[in-house]
Amino acid sequence: MAAFKSKKSSKSPPVFSNEFILQNHADIVSCVAMVFVIGFFMNVTQPYAAPFVTLQHNVTELQAPLVLYTSGTRDLCFIFFATLIAIVLHAILQEYVLDKLNRRVHLSRSKHAKFNMSGQLVTFYSLSAVWAANILNNDGFLPLSSLWAGFPGAPHDTMSFTVKLFFISQISYWLHMYTELYFEKVKREEYLGRIATATTYVVLFFLAYGLNLWRIGLVLTLIHYSEQTLFHVARLAYFYNHPQAKTLFYVWDFVFCACRLLTTSLAFLVFWFGIPSTMFTLRVAGLLLIGATQLYMLFAFSSFHIGRFRAYRAASQKSSRRLNKEKAKSPKVVDKTLPEVDQSVSMSRPVEKEENIVNQSPKDTNVKKRLKARA
Repeated sequence: MAAFKSKKSSKSPPVFSNEFILQNHADIVSCVAMVFVIGFFMNVTQPYAAPFVTLQHNVTELQAPLVLYTSGTRDLCFIFFATLIAIVLHAILQEYVLDKLNRRVHLSRSKHAKFNMSGQLVTFYSLSAVWAANILNNDGFLPLSSLWAGFPGAPHDTMSFTVKLFFISQISYWLHMYTELYFEKVKREEYLGRIATATTYVVLFFLAYGLNLWRIGLVLTLIHYSEQTLFHVARLAYFYNHPQAKTLFYVWDFVFCACRLLTTSLAFLVFWFGIPSTMFTLRVAGLLLIGATQLYMLFAFSSFHIGRFRAYRAASQKSSRRLNKEKAKSPKVVDKTLPEVDQSVSMSRPVEKEENIVNQSPKDTNVKKRLKARA
């Protein structure tokens, strides 16, 4: 891509070299995706390309008013194709939006990477939150009782087209984050954090999709993505030195704690009271998994703020010690023989050097004595 080309060198790198792949990875992935699209429109290859381009496992009966789907192994083909699309969209957003915004701010290399990450995630989180809210509103999933009524049978064992596409899109997006470790030249010390985050999302969405827990998954996704959208908006405002950035972080602190409490309460309500007691293993495993993720997020949140407070206190103590040393190095000399008014004036002046006092001429001394006698 043009965004990754070096400005110093006008020569293009060798074909299939590491630099060539990094510069043109969006075009390469687009060509791979187009192979499946073209194959879908050809009669010979359509049966092989169809699982990659269209949703599978349709269980809709004839003359049914709504198209319904289930989950299955053929969904892996469409997940692979959607992952390719996610890579292309990621590159388009980076080149045509984020790179232009980056030119308006002067950031270090580490902050530059964080700015790009927040720009990508705030777009994904906000669009996904709106999409989840639209599904919950249009399909009538807002009453809490609908989250577990009839589980594990109908209507939980089938899903609409939009619900299936939503979960496959979520899984594909977090799978494409593994490839971005290479395309973005992420530092090795950041690998563990990014891989752990992407893996957690992939596992949770796979379980919610495969175990027909997509209803509670939609609600928890809406809560979490709304909170994360606010966080990355605040971080982008901080990078732009916006005056409201600090206020946004304070609001996010409150929203973060409220979302953790709401997520834990809903999970306990659905898994412990909504799921039948015969599915005891699913109830306990679901509660433990969601509870562990919420506790880890609270731990990371608390550790960050405690470390920030300690750093602020250490900096303030260091600053106060520096001021005390500066005051100790510049003492004031008071002439007791002068009146009180002249003493205050002499305290506000710096101490004269001994050389100037010694080098005074007798004439200057006599003039000062006369002035003093007149006063």
